[in-house]
Amino acid sequence: MNHEQIFIGSCLLEPTLIDWAVQEGLKADAFEAADRRRLWLCLLDNRTNGKLTDLQSIYLELGNDCPADELFACEKAAPTQINGKKALSALLDAHSLSQLRPALNSVLSQIDDGQPIEAVKASVDALESLLRPNRVEEHTLPETVDNALEWAANQISGNIGEEKVVLTGFKDFDDKATPIQMHEYVVLGARTSTGKSSLSNQIASYNLNRGLRVVIFTLETSARAVVLQIAAQRADANLRLLRNEMPDRQERLKRELEKIRNQPLLVFEKDLSLEQIEARCRLLAVSFKPHLVILDYLGLVRVKADGGYERMSKISKAMIPLKKTIGCTLLADAQLNRGNEKDDRPPTRTDLRDSGSVEEDAHRILLLHRPQKDDAGMVQGYDRAIYDCELYQVKNRDGPLAQTRLDFFSGHTKFVEKKS
Repeated sequence: MNHEQIFIGSCLLEPTLIDWAVQEGLKADAFEAADRRRLWLCLLDNRTNGKLTDLQSIYLELGNDCPADELFACEKAAPTQINGKKALSALLDAHSLSQLRPALNSVLSQIDDGQPIEAVKASVDALESLLRPNRVEEHTLPETVDNALEWAANQISGNIGEEKVVLTGFKDFDDKATPIQMHEYVVLGARTSTGKSSLSNQIASYNLNRGLRVVIFTLETSARAVVLQIAAQRADANLRLLRNEMPDRQERLKRELEKIRNQPLLVFEKDLSLEQIEARCRLLAVSFKPHLVILDYLGLVRVKADGGYERMSKISKAMIPLKKTIGCTLLADAQLNRGNEKDDRPPTRTDLRDSGSVEEDAHRILLLHRPQKDDAGMVQGYDRAIYDCELYQVKNRDGPLAQTRLDFFSGHTKFVEKKS
């Protein structure tokens, strides 16, 4: 029976097989039949976007373009998940062999044409990557140096328009703290109910408007709540009192929601375990290819561990390979302990709850602080419309430390940088 059909049919039965295939390096061109290639791409897209991947869902997703006969044949061909893994292995092997034949013919042609031995050796060495398609290809030192020289030249000349970086949206702070690069694992820490989720969503919103692709894993609220908050921040609308807002502000909120519909944003609310998040990110790395991934927040990620310290260390250690998998900025929210709040002082890295590895592993650490009293010496109680806040960059491996002062508009859950 055809291993392509068995594999696709197995994916219809067990969606985690899609994650496994991506991890093993399966690409669409491995499928010989165009119909199966279309089915695989639909499975991959649905899995990436959190949709169902059963037969009915794929049929409805493709609509009139669905190769129905092939889809039903695939479902009939797949008995169990074990058979699916065997079919995947056969599929990858067949694809490697199909690429190997023309590569071997090319080597023989070089020999027949009397090419220099160095060229022939290079072609022979390249065959190894076809026999081991999943091996990670490392850059040579000269290639790495060339890449570094190109980056330095662009920085010196100011030709950095194509370089993707993440910004907080607070101009003075970004200027002092330096832009966040695509390779960074960033931790944003704050005490409970001081606005770390609001700030994360605001950072997501700002970078969406800059044209970046953003993914948010929300572990304590819903995808709808995230989208509504981003729209409300942009529209200066109070979601809790939306009925009482002026009509123009209500309409502005609706317009912002429609704008978000067409922006490159994905929000996932059901991936709660570390394994689920890792599998999702493997899919995102080959399909959506985000520039910024936000995890809100580390303390709610499910993982097997003994005690809070070991648990947080295990999660934090996983963030480094996860960041490399997705190839972009990873921003993870974390809670601070009560130390700085009790002493009414600016937070430090050691105030991260069960910090250990979090403090050590992060490339950059941002800490949000709300003092007990505002600039006028008034206690910042629970009934205020505007709070005085402070944002600190207390760690940056490649740059300076920084701080800025913010106003937090509680009705709009929005931060605005104070003028210097």
